[in-house]
Amino acid sequence: MSNLVPLEDGLKQIASKVWYWPVVRGVLTIAFGLLTLLWPVSAGLAIILVIGIYALVEGVVELVEAVRYRAAGGFVVRLVLALLSLAFGLVLVLAPVRSAIALVWVIGLWAVVAGLVNAVVALAARAVPGSGWGWMLGSALLTLLFGVLVLVNVTAGVLAILWLIGAYALVLGLLLIALGLQIRAVGKRL
Repeated sequence: MSNLVPLEDGLKQIASKVWYWPVVRGVLTIAFGLLTLLWPVSAGLAIILVIGIYALVEGVVELVEAVRYRAAGGFVVRLVLALLSLAFGLVLVLAPVRSAIALVWVIGLWAVVAGLVNAVVALAARAVPGSGWGWMLGSALLTLLFGVLVLVNVTAGVLAILWLIGAYALVLGLLLIALGLQIRAVGKRL
């Protein structure tokens, strides 16, 4: 039992020093979620620009690394990766609205193709008793319907994705705050 006392003291000290970090993260995440829900277009453009800037920085770093360590091998692969990152970043930064619309088109087309393929698989599984082919078919049709709805109104698809991001951020923020308060309670209890 005496071996646990130093461990408890250590946990108490750690808990008292770190409990507020998840709370701060939670508050910031909730703020991000609210901003995304209240101003989805601005938030979407900001997200795309951040990703674009990250890709540009990544491309520059990869280019420097490719040149710097070209004797170590993999120069061509690193150069191609650098150029792709730079091109991707430039497209996102220079045309953020078109990039968002293109992403939603990709998601919609993916959902249509995945729905059709899974429907064919489900119908083929009909011959196997107990295969759950009806559930498979239902999920395939739901995926297909989702894809068609996204493709019919791409702008609504962009907004729906941003609303999902905002709602996710709100829930995540609440969970982070709860975690921080739980760590604080453990520290006080010890």
